[in-house]
Amino acid sequence: MECLQGGARPHPPVKRAGPFIASMIRTQPIAALRRKCAYRCIKENLRHRFEEYLIAQYYKSDLLLEKRVKQMYDRLLSKVSGTRNWRSSEPPFSNSVFEIFTTNFDNSLDAYAEQTQQEFTRGFRIRGDRTVDFMPDLFEEESFRLRIFKLHGSVELSRLANGVTICDVPPSYPGYPGQYYGGSKILAKVMVYGLVKDVYSEPYLDLLHQLGQALQEVNVCTVVGYSFRDPWIRQIFQDTTLKRRPKEFRIRLIDPSASKVAESLRRLRPYIVPIQKTIQQFLELPS
Repeated sequence: MECLQGGARPHPPVKRAGPFIASMIRTQPIAALRRKCAYRCIKENLRHRFEEYLIAQYYKSDLLLEKRVKQMYDRLLSKVSGTRNWRSSEPPFSNSVFEIFTTNFDNSLDAYAEQTQQEFTRGFRIRGDRTVDFMPDLFEEESFRLRIFKLHGSVELSRLANGVTICDVPPSYPGYPGQYYGGSKILAKVMVYGLVKDVYSEPYLDLLHQLGQALQEVNVCTVVGYSFRDPWIRQIFQDTTLKRRPKEFRIRLIDPSASKVAESLRRLRPYIVPIQKTIQQFLELPS
């Protein structure tokens, strides 16, 4: 949250937090916000604008994009599951369960699940009034062949002042602060920013626990374009791997800078197989 608090020297935390936050800061300079209101207002203003930026950047509803998403995930899931004709096949959902952990805020995985008409879960149940109950037990139900774990939250969820979480799809009901739903004020999107979060709040602690459980049960974990910057996620990988110390366990890291990332992870390095490619190159797709 450092870069969102509008401190006197924002540049170091902005660089640490990543390129999309840096882009946000360029679009909405902290200095301009500081001139308009007091420090507390600066923090709220920047956070709200950051949420709007994320929704605009990460929530897309486009037929051509959806087709591209389906092609990419079809190939990725088919390839990692060992499907022989993975370039032109759909994943073997009938006899496989795919658990996908993501730190992205976007809706690409949701769109993919709907296109494939597969039963899927994100770990929460939506009631008729759009209120949300997070239910981690849903990840254990056999009917869900695709299980999506959004470790850093989603653009679709908003938290109300009364503690209730609601789900709606932008832009029909964006849920920006200042609006009300069912008589209760909308406080913020249910998302985690940058590198620091309260892991003891629902649903993040449960999702991190699910990640640790999954790592204990598999021999190969495929990681796409992730640098392990989140300290909690990195710690779970380290603790689980070092506790198991399995000779056969491997982390396949797909990233143009995979070797550099692997070298920075001293304790995990023996288990990482660097694949120096973009995801498009790995899946033999046009860039």
